[in-house]
Amino acid sequence: MYQDILTDAGKDKSGFEKLRFCSQQTAKDGLQFLWVDTCCIDKSNVRELDTAINSMFKWYKGASKCYVYLSDVSVPTDFTDAVSCQAVWADAFRNCRWFTRGFTLQELVAPAVVEFFSKEGKILGTKSSLEGEIHEITKIPVSALRGQVLDDFSIEDRMSWGASRATTLKEDKVYCLLGICGVFLPLIYGEGEEYATKRLIDEVERRRGRHTKQVNSTDPNAVRPGVIRPSCVIPFRRDPEFVDRGTLLDDIQEKCSTPASRVALVGLGGVGKSQLAIEFCYRTVDRSPGTWIFWVHAGNASRLEQGYRDIANQVQLAGRTDPQANVFELVRDWLLDESHGKWLLVLDNADDSDVIASVSGSHGQQHLSRYLPPSKYGTVIVTSRSSHAASRLVEDRDTLHIKPMRDTDAQVLLRRKLGDAVELEDVVELAAALELMPLALVQAAAYIQKQGPHYSIRKYLAAFHKSDRRKTSLLNREAGHLRRDNEAKNSIITTWQISFETIRSTRRSAADLLSLMSFFDRQGIPKALLSYRSITPTICGSVDGNVITQAHDKQDTFSRHCASEDSGSENSDDDAFTDDVQTLRDYSFVSETNDPGSLEMHRLVQLATQEWLEGRNEAESWKDRFISNLFDAFPPGEYENWEKCQRLYPHAVAASHKKPQSLESCKKWARLLYHAAWYASSKGNFVEVEPLITKSMGVTSKFRSPDSFETLQSMALLGGTKHAMGQWDAAERLKLLVVNTCKKRLGEDDSFTQMAMNGLSLTYRMQGRLKAAEELLEQVVEISKRKVGEDHRDTLTFMGNLAGTYMDQGRWDVAEKLLVRVVDVQKRMLGEDHPDTLSSIHGLASTNMVRGRCDVAEKLLVRVVDIQKRKLGEDHPDTLNSINTLAYAWKDQGRITEAIALMRKCVQLTTRRLGHTHCDTLTSTEALSSWEETLNDPDGT
Repeated sequence: MYQDILTDAGKDKSGFEKLRFCSQQTAKDGLQFLWVDTCCIDKSNVRELDTAINSMFKWYKGASKCYVYLSDVSVPTDFTDAVSCQAVWADAFRNCRWFTRGFTLQELVAPAVVEFFSKEGKILGTKSSLEGEIHEITKIPVSALRGQVLDDFSIEDRMSWGASRATTLKEDKVYCLLGICGVFLPLIYGEGEEYATKRLIDEVERRRGRHTKQVNSTDPNAVRPGVIRPSCVIPFRRDPEFVDRGTLLDDIQEKCSTPASRVALVGLGGVGKSQLAIEFCYRTVDRSPGTWIFWVHAGNASRLEQGYRDIANQVQLAGRTDPQANVFELVRDWLLDESHGKWLLVLDNADDSDVIASVSGSHGQQHLSRYLPPSKYGTVIVTSRSSHAASRLVEDRDTLHIKPMRDTDAQVLLRRKLGDAVELEDVVELAAALELMPLALVQAAAYIQKQGPHYSIRKYLAAFHKSDRRKTSLLNREAGHLRRDNEAKNSIITTWQISFETIRSTRRSAADLLSLMSFFDRQGIPKALLSYRSITPTICGSVDGNVITQAHDKQDTFSRHCASEDSGSENSDDDAFTDDVQTLRDYSFVSETNDPGSLEMHRLVQLATQEWLEGRNEAESWKDRFISNLFDAFPPGEYENWEKCQRLYPHAVAASHKKPQSLESCKKWARLLYHAAWYASSKGNFVEVEPLITKSMGVTSKFRSPDSFETLQSMALLGGTKHAMGQWDAAERLKLLVVNTCKKRLGEDDSFTQMAMNGLSLTYRMQGRLKAAEELLEQVVEISKRKVGEDHRDTLTFMGNLAGTYMDQGRWDVAEKLLVRVVDVQKRMLGEDHPDTLSSIHGLASTNMVRGRCDVAEKLLVRVVDIQKRKLGEDHPDTLNSINTLAYAWKDQGRITEAIALMRKCVQLTTRRLGHTHCDTLTSTEALSSWEETLNDPDGT
């Protein structure tokens, strides 16, 4: 190519297109000079070639940017923005030749900015935006791609980056690593790869000898310039009064001393597992200051994910803010990269086996172990109340069963908390009375100190023994993880109840807060739902029928409740609430979370509080308050409310297991469950809908007539769920009953009647009764146009479904015309990324497919799928439907291999979400099998 440039020849060669593109792009970027190795090096000049290869890394490193022109990655002309349609070219990018060549390694690593372009000259992304994909392809650590000093990586690691790459001359496989390894060597072609490798390693060792004062790059504890300094994030302060508890910490250290170690601390709640882990973390930092310390709360899926996000922020992972990125995979890749040095990760409260077994990954639900990679510099400590759950992560031989403290250790702990002036006899008796449980001991000491200098251990013991009849079994826990034998160790509950009474007598509002919190899901309790707390008769105010019947117009009245409290000014309320929270924190009953807007409390504290309330005959009243607050806050489940519903949904599920007794609370409870079921249905979680809506209907039937609006709404939602699950006959029966009742009670022109008729038409379509569906929808569309106008959201929905019916009938012209109108208005009224708009665009794409315009259909579908993945989730039924149609579009284009791969993914996701027997799963599976047969036997022989 060098000679061709000199002689102005070779313009017909394939490589010339790259030169043309690079020169145009250089001018477009306002750069003055361009250097391309294939045409700027005279390979016949040995000295020039030697200089170029030894200097190439430095030249690339100093470049303003590096262009990578990928002639084997093509983007269809229909896509003006290649970045937004990554699914189209992702496979080609992953398999392109550029990643297999030796000298392109330094083109990737050295420049600060690398831009990738398709054959057509469309930008695909940059080294930064595509770092995840590049790391997966090349196995080069992300930190190296981001410009981390290469001396931080061992020579072995750097040489491994080029191990799978190919060069024309075997010596070049070594020479292409010169800059990567930071050495200069004269080129000796003919010496062979083995000898060239030896010379490279000898030179590296020689240079090391001249720089013995530099930090050894293989030292996992070294802190190097340009690298994020290892940090320690532990959610609790170090306890200066911590008691060693025999050899436990030494046992943990011994098990953690082996490479890639995993250790489990298993025992009863309150036995001190987390305290041991906290102290071990601090001692690890004392011994090895360069060790990363990570802390992840694994009590449920959302907290587990948040913990991984905290790690991503702690180590400043690129891509962590990308809504499409999988934070578990980002953190796993970081942990696998041994260049980051030593790390210790504590997985605290890993009590739920289901959470451990079902972590959301890019390829569906994965076991948590997949994201706890073995690394010779890494250690994982798991704390769990459940031996079964711990065994899902740690071998039995690496499990330490934490028992209550030894007598002497418990006595030392009490003396450290209360001072040496206390009587030894009292200390011994108190430790025995609290059965050596660390949490009980610490809480008792806090209680005694809180009462002031005149309150003694003896007084505490007197109160304790007087209330034996109020003891409750520590085994009594909702999820079964706290089940224990009948021998006692129930005094921890008694300790809590003594504290409850003290809090109630000294700060009634704090006791009220504790009472209310005990009914929520134990984590992520929104502070906004706790400000209004009382059990005065006003909490059972009437649930007006007119309010309930206008569910779509229901407002969040919770803020009005907060504003109406008579405890003083807004600032005064905030201060009082803060003081209440602090009071409960003083007794370790609640804790703050990473989210400043929420609190959490232990499961046993909730159970103990509820039992305490039962003893005071207040449990039902506080349950009423909990339901009332949640009812006021939980909005209808439509798309616009999803973010708020998501935060409140776990608490609604918790409420579903707490049916109240009073009539007015039952009304609110039933409505709350209806809205929760609505949200679950709109999110495509159909399995969760029926239990919620069935409970709601069961209660509603006791105070509403069968033709009440609430009953009709619930029946319609249940019918829609039956439809979504492919139970069309059952759906038809419910929907038909709703339609007939609505016509009689509300009239044919009522908006809810129209919605019910629309829902029935969808079931008719699935049953193949297209004429009945058409007649029903045409009637609904005409009424809606007359009542609310052609551009109303409901009218557009009805028109879109009518167009779908026309499509089912093969009337493609009229369907397309109608859909074009619907899509145009929905984009303007709702926005392109609204689920209704996306559904209509999907229908429009289908008409284009049938009419042979597959390229147009594909462009629409790629866009729809991309938005639905981000907005609805990859496994939402609407997204799965669009993925299915996109696979058909690719098949119709002759892209059978890509179509099969996409349909295979669709089958996997549909099976996981809807089940093996769902009609969507069956049809997708059937299509996949047929396509695979065609691919394997194209002639049908």
